[in-house]
Amino acid sequence: MLQAQAVFYPRADIGDVDFDAAIYSSFGRQVSMGKTRAIYLLFTSLLLLLFPTAYAVEPTPASGTFQVVGATVTSVQPVDNICIIELDATFAFLGTLGGSFTASFKIIHRGSCAQPAPEIFEAQGTYTGSVTAASGTFDFNFEGSIDAQGNAEGKLVILRGTGGLANLHGMLTLTGQAGVGGTYSGQIHFDP
Repeated sequence: MLQAQAVFYPRADIGDVDFDAAIYSSFGRQVSMGKTRAIYLLFTSLLLLLFPTAYAVEPTPASGTFQVVGATVTSVQPVDNICIIELDATFAFLGTLGGSFTASFKIIHRGSCAQPAPEIFEAQGTYTGSVTAASGTFDFNFEGSIDAQGNAEGKLVILRGTGGLANLHGMLTLTGQAGVGGTYSGQIHFDP
């Protein structure tokens, strides 16, 4: 029965392994590391051609205006010195986004329900419309704050989409007057 036994003989030129060293087998053949390296590079090149590679996608600026076109309060609950408000609101967008969403908002009003006070809010929903030249829907999280004068700012994070917006990702900052509207800006990108 033939047995193959591989032995590696490195040269110690600088104390490191020399990749030009040879591997000898009991069959007496010599395989240089140069050939092994060439086979490895060929195999790696084929893998890169067969499978898509990941690369960075340049974000695209997004901006425009939005308007709150409807809001329905569904619950108001005073709790100690705060007020918890739940409502459904519809926002319409112009600019990079051309469409709308209706979302359920939960608002923590930091004061009596009848008095102006700072607020924080969160909402989840689905946007329907276009972004640049693509149409579809995307799910989002939206959270932010409103001061006692009604000035609002929030971050809208795009989670996942469908149709032409299936590969859309990004984040928008909305600023304006609570219950009225304002402007938005941010960065978006479509994954390849």
